[in-house]
Amino acid sequence: MLCYWRDRGPDALGLFKTLADDDHPRVRLEAVRAASFFRTADAADAALIALKHPTDYYLDYTLHETLRQLEPWWRRALETGQPLAADNPAGQRLLLQTINTPELLKLPRSPMILQAVLTRADAPDADRMVALGDLAKVRNTNLVAALLTEIDANLKTEATKAASNHPALTADYQSAVSSLARLLPYQIPEKLKAVCGRLSEFTTNSASADLRQNAWAASALADGSFDLVWSETSKSPAARADLLNGIPLPPDPDFRAKAYGKVKVLVEERGTGKQPAAGASDLSNTRRAAIRALTSMNYEPEATFSALTDLIVRGEEVAAAAQGLRVIPRPKWPRDQAGTAATGLVAWAKTIPASERTSQEYGETVQLAEDLAGLLPAEKAAGLRKELRDLRVALFVIRTVREQMRYDTPRLVVEAGKPFEIIFENADFMPHNLLVVKPDTREKVGLEAANMKPEELDSEGRAYVPRSSDILAASKLLQPGQRQSLRLTAPSVEGAYEYVCTFPGHYQVMWGRLVVTKDVEAYLQTHPEAPLPTPSPTALSEDGTGGAAHAHTH
Repeated sequence: MLCYWRDRGPDALGLFKTLADDDHPRVRLEAVRAASFFRTADAADAALIALKHPTDYYLDYTLHETLRQLEPWWRRALETGQPLAADNPAGQRLLLQTINTPELLKLPRSPMILQAVLTRADAPDADRMVALGDLAKVRNTNLVAALLTEIDANLKTEATKAASNHPALTADYQSAVSSLARLLPYQIPEKLKAVCGRLSEFTTNSASADLRQNAWAASALADGSFDLVWSETSKSPAARADLLNGIPLPPDPDFRAKAYGKVKVLVEERGTGKQPAAGASDLSNTRRAAIRALTSMNYEPEATFSALTDLIVRGEEVAAAAQGLRVIPRPKWPRDQAGTAATGLVAWAKTIPASERTSQEYGETVQLAEDLAGLLPAEKAAGLRKELRDLRVALFVIRTVREQMRYDTPRLVVEAGKPFEIIFENADFMPHNLLVVKPDTREKVGLEAANMKPEELDSEGRAYVPRSSDILAASKLLQPGQRQSLRLTAPSVEGAYEYVCTFPGHYQVMWGRLVVTKDVEAYLQTHPEAPLPTPSPTALSEDGTGGAAHAHTH
């Protein structure tokens, strides 16, 4: 009755705020529904109060519909900097979930907006660091203290929501903790040193692997070396694996390289000589993490290539070692070891049952064997490719290489008119995408994408994908750690097609060739080695000069 008489009594909305906080769920549901009849941002505030209690399907649905009805008013409030759900973190988070990151970054920098930017996994780390600095100024504290406050608040709320049956919000808080943790290795070491005790608690007590790994990285930065953290993890394989997974996270490759000697010993350590089964042992987890750490350092690439080749020859962690080889810049691949590595990969591929040859792990390993064969003398290369013919699958993996502004695969060769699949994975610190384009159209498509706004999405929600008949396939703009599969049929017309990243400033240097041919074997015999993509004449280096490919820093 109060709902229909809302315009007759004094402060009806105030009454609904009280009812939205009632102990009985049916009362809260009716209060949320009633709020939808008002036309103020304050009504959204009233409805969101229900999130202070457990919800169910009916309450979630009613709240969603109420917020949809009130969207013009609460959006206007956000755009003018008006505070909403001030004492209701769950309410703020649910409200802001409906706003995409490019829009969020344009809103007035209120504390609520700054906190939301910090937890967005798809916000560039640079923007999140700026938000952290702004939040620290508002609170009159330093960046590390502000960051730890946010981590602790999200950990506490995550536990509360998990206990009170808020599955969607629980997952959101878990993601927030991971996003916040990524900022730990970006902090000033002296400031980190002051909170070593708190970092130690994160490394041992957190259920979040991302938080543990970033806390280990931050601890090493605070110490200025890996000596102490290495000693602290010596008795725990799980902690050692977390530390190894944390080594790639500091943005300075020279600092990461301080662990080279320690990590290389773990990679070279002899195992059983057999590939681990499902439910890999602690040794296997540690070895795989060590491989990722070693290849993240960009240090002594020839020695790293040799260590990984030895693993392949021994049949130990072959897929992980192959993935590590792909990270090493191809000009640094020792030609005298290419045949050894390729032969070992072929031997491994033969042990994989035909029913299991559709996996990403298998596809990228055989793909690497093909690339390595191109470095061999013609007769040896032909022999290896003959063996690979029956092992090859129409599945390709392309990864970005962190801090090198390139894909790890400079060329794919596919049969004209046949279906194939590309699994694109972003292993870098910043967003990237992958577009497959027609021959000689990369510059044109790249320039068109460069003129697009971040929030300008196509019908499939993809950024920096212009409307063009020159584009044959395209991924979304992937954030660090994301992957996407592209399934397409090769054109019937032979030619040198290309794949390219169209994030602004990338298309001139970050691309590869997609060769479409009617005879893959004949093409590879004639063109055994994949030429490395060269930067466009218009490409700019970081100092603004033209011509050279550039790496990016964070």
